[in-house]
Amino acid sequence: MPTIMVKHTVKDFAKWKTVFDEHADIRKAAGCLGGRLFQDAKKPNDITLVMHWDSLQNAQGFIDSQDLRGTMEKAGVISQPEVQFLNDSGQFSS
Repeated sequence: MPTIMVKHTVKDFAKWKTVFDEHADIRKAAGCLGGRLFQDAKKPNDITLVMHWDSLQNAQGFIDSQDLRGTMEKAGVISQPEVQFLNDSGQFSS
């Protein structure tokens, strides 16, 4: 399953989260299957998203979209996003 990991810093987590949640239908229509949201334990405005996609092509298209750029600006993203495209290589245990 194609997965993307996005890291960025926001001005205000609560404002960002509201805009992020409002954008859910757009992500789903673009092929996002859900994922996980993480905040840095010491810097809660530093966010990491791990999102699963139906195809790598759809994930890339979403990341490159003008809609996403505008939404990130509206949400208060203040850093250049770091984006990694990942493929699941299996599970591990401790």
